Amino acid sequence: MTSDGTMRTVDEQALDAAAGWHARLGSGQASARERQEFDAWIGASPEHQKAWAETQSAWALVGDLADHPALAQARRQARKPAASRYWTPVAIAAGLVAAVALGVTWKSVAPPSVAPSQQTSVAALDYTTAVGQVSRVALADGTVVVLDADSAMTATFDGKTRRVTLSRGRAQFQVAHDAAHPFVVTAQGRGVTALGTVFDVDLEPSAVTVTLLQGKVAVRELTSRENPRQAILAPGERLVASGEGAWSRRSVDTAQAARWLKGDLVFDETELGAVTAELNRYSSRKLVLADTGLARTPISGVFKAGDPEALAEGLAASGLARVSRRSPDQIVLAKP
Repeated sequence: MTSDGTMRTVDEQALDAAAGWHARLGSGQASARERQEFDAWIGASPEHQKAWAETQSAWALVGDLADHPALAQARRQARKPAASRYWTPVAIAAGLVAAVALGVTWKSVAPPSVAPSQQTSVAALDYTTAVGQVSRVALADGTVVVLDADSAMTATFDGKTRRVTLSRGRAQFQVAHDAAHPFVVTAQGRGVTALGTVFDVDLEPSAVTVTLLQGKVAVRELTSRENPRQAILAPGERLVASGEGAWSRRSVDTAQAARWLKGDLVFDETELGAVTAELNRYSSRKLVLADTGLARTPISGVFKAGDPEALAEGLAASGLARVSRRSPDQIVLAKP
């Protein structure tokens, strides 16, 4: 009951419990038993799943406020969820507008070969960002994901494996250590397995790029072959797996590689087609290449996200391209 003697609804009780679970799991101090209890709780009721989705949405919007002293204190005091736990005012406010910033949906996931009576419902969260929007997402295991603009991913935890599928764009993963539950990111037929590490995955039209900033990851082809290709990356290494099957790896400056988190896009001998595609994630005014040959022109430099005009002017000044047409929604580049 509430302090005024009225009964709380099941939805409100589920929200209280979900907020408590988020605080406990996000603290990094949850025991294996508590994780099992969380799995049992979220699988016990669709209302629990809905409450967890709303909680995740709210915290994704909190963003930089997640490190506010009041919220940090709430995490430090987190214990197992109880019916008396209430959302903090900032979490409630964020929850009211969660649907505006993130498209979050729930679905039931189960192998189709399993009989209906034996299927286990697994919570799966879909996260999307709009053009120009970058979101910070806290997953149930304590992992933090920075989802780049115009990107999409799905997170599914089945009690054995923590699995994320990146279907569009780019994301950085700051993985919570949990040796008993591997963390696997899949993108375009490749899997990246990590334990307690920080890495970027960038899904381009013709390639997947994995950049390791901290820790250790294994990149593997997800094929039916007996010995699929794999590579173990060390911090400061970047692997590019093209759609044609070619793999290449090289060392990178990790500080430079992470500058996209601050809105700086760094390119080093990158084909112009890939450069324009990346800048187009951040602006409704699109860069369009009028000549296919222009797409293969190598470009180096640092550009501000959301400023396609600066790239166009730089290309024109260097004689690499010319602006053939400008409009409110397009900048068309052609051969000089």
